[in-house]
Amino acid sequence: MDEPWIELLNSDWHDFRSQGPAEDRLESPQWVGGFLAQWKLSPRVVAAKSTRIGLGELRSLLKRLVLTIAEGQRPHPDDLETLNAYLAAGPFHCRLQYMPEADRVYYLRMEPVRENLRTTLAHIARSFAEVLVAGDPARIKLCENPDCRWVFYDRSRSRTRRWCEGASGCGNLLKVRRFRERQKKKRGKPPSRSTRRD
Repeated sequence: MDEPWIELLNSDWHDFRSQGPAEDRLESPQWVGGFLAQWKLSPRVVAAKSTRIGLGELRSLLKRLVLTIAEGQRPHPDDLETLNAYLAAGPFHCRLQYMPEADRVYYLRMEPVRENLRTTLAHIARSFAEVLVAGDPARIKLCENPDCRWVFYDRSRSRTRRWCEGASGCGNLLKVRRFRERQKKKRGKPPSRSTRRD
């Protein structure tokens, strides 16, 4: 399953087949409501325009950080300070839950002390920061399809995943495109001189 920071980044949606228009899903209150509900974030902040603006500003920051990290560079100190400001704005407390149906019976959940836009943004920022600390930043990648550029976390054992989706999406699309280009080049070549005609 993706993390909220990945889904927020990918709300700046582009048609991976380059056939349709781009779409900023943050402009849709329905999408924002579904996003907040999926990640169990405050439903009280959905309708406000300030929510969409706040999510857009955080998305811009995360996009800069991801692009920098994906290029193998260190994030700019100002961007890290801005991320820290998001993290500082959301006081949380721990809540222990008993969940016998889950993989682990006991589950520790971080819950905001108050539910508002600041704690919502802090939760999303924290999900990104946790990947930098506990995950592997080198696994944060951008889909190599230039029409897509979807952000994903490469969980493959070999760390060589290049596309957001393999057989069903961009990977298959680009393989088909390359195959067709090779076929077109073959058809456009003059006959080989070594070919004998009788």
